[in-house]
Amino acid sequence: MNAADLLDPTGPNESMRRSLRPTVYRVARDAQPRNVRRGRDGHYYGEVRLVAETAESADPRHGVRDGGGQPPRPRPPAVRDIEGHDQRPDPMQATTIGAYVGAMRELQAWADLSYRDLERFCGGVCAYSTFWKALRDDTRLPKLVLVNALVVACGGTEDDYQRWATAWRRIKRADALKAAGADLPPGAW
Repeated sequence: MNAADLLDPTGPNESMRRSLRPTVYRVARDAQPRNVRRGRDGHYYGEVRLVAETAESADPRHGVRDGGGQPPRPRPPAVRDIEGHDQRPDPMQATTIGAYVGAMRELQAWADLSYRDLERFCGGVCAYSTFWKALRDDTRLPKLVLVNALVVACGGTEDDYQRWATAWRRIKRADALKAAGADLPPGAW
């Protein structure tokens, strides 16, 4: 028997194999920073409590499940208004970027959702701060991905999204023509 035979793990000894996943740690939900100090470089440093992520708590979409091991709750479908009294904003009525963004704000108010609710119910596609910035700026047309996330978060259907996307494309095209200096033909809106 030589030294290579002694050092080389062979056979059915499971403890010698590296088949386990590496342990992944995340910040605990209730973690509060401790021993916070400011370094010479001007950055703040401190300690927070970490917890090991188990295979049961991993979410294939986001890496960690929401609610401490519970799967994320989907948004219940939006309650529609009764026939003839539809209060949902109509994006097809918007003719400018400001009017379109205003209709997006009206949709958020109609669904009665906070910015954090929007983030949660869109599946984390957009952060709440992104929604906040986009819905406060009447001079820039939000990206279509954000519009889709808003419609999904507010309980919209595929037909709702199609109406919002059509109005978005119409306003984007008109804005591009205006920026190029082209005269808009009557009824281009």
